Amino acid sequence: MVLLPCFMFSIACGASSDAVWGPENQGLRMNLRIENADADQADVYKVVIKLVNVGKAPIELIAQWDEEEEKGDYSEFLKRSVQLTSFPEIRVYSAQTIAGTKRTSPQPSLKIKPGDTTAFEWITAKRLLKPQGYYNTFPDQFPCDGLYSIRANFLASSKQGNRILLYSNECQLAVGKSTAMPKFAMALIIQADAEKKTVLLGLGSDQKIEPNDRFECGVFPFVSWDVLITEVKDNISTGSVKTRARNPQGNVPDFPKEGMMATLIGAGSGR
Repeated sequence: MVLLPCFMFSIACGASSDAVWGPENQGLRMNLRIENADADQADVYKVVIKLVNVGKAPIELIAQWDEEEEKGDYSEFLKRSVQLTSFPEIRVYSAQTIAGTKRTSPQPSLKIKPGDTTAFEWITAKRLLKPQGYYNTFPDQFPCDGLYSIRANFLASSKQGNRILLYSNECQLAVGKSTAMPKFAMALIIQADAEKKTVLLGLGSDQKIEPNDRFECGVFPFVSWDVLITEVKDNISTGSVKTRARNPQGNVPDFPKEGMMATLIGAGSGR
């Protein structure tokens, strides 16, 4: 059976007494829960985000769609806008926008009464925590099995014009049903040698990096480089660099620079 991404919306009175919530801000708190949605498939996830009003007055939230072409009620706005981040990190944060007509029509809203909890949930697969095509989350799948710590953060806006930044509790996710430490996937370039065509990354065997692991770095979409790990020490590793793609119209460097970030794109085997 193929599970297609779906999105559901519900309201229940009262917050769950056994839930762990993020910090309160202007009367709101947020909770994140992720669970496996299919016993036969390791990486089909049900994601549930809850907002609870712990204040004494109703709170009316207003969506912030930028373009007329962006459709959907408040639940769809939250789904698109909420950011999901992990430890270890697996990808640089990115957001996408569409080029369309500036929105002038009314924004959808959501009112939460004191003591009420509003729940948003969806199901997705392919090691993604949002269906493909949604931004503010991992653009690609988790690169390795292992136990990740996930948090959600969301910038809400009230009808009165208040900006309300919300952070969730920490939620553990066993990708591939593994509870082992995953391979770290985000590396800082701490040295770059254009003559030798090598870089030194700030990850090593302590972070599960092995020879033949492959990283990617670049100034996207103008240039990207492949980094093949050739030597690994405790907390640093050396990689050989090859140009993967280059746009001649882009005013970009000829070689990676110190301070750039590299992202794991292929786990090799150093054994």
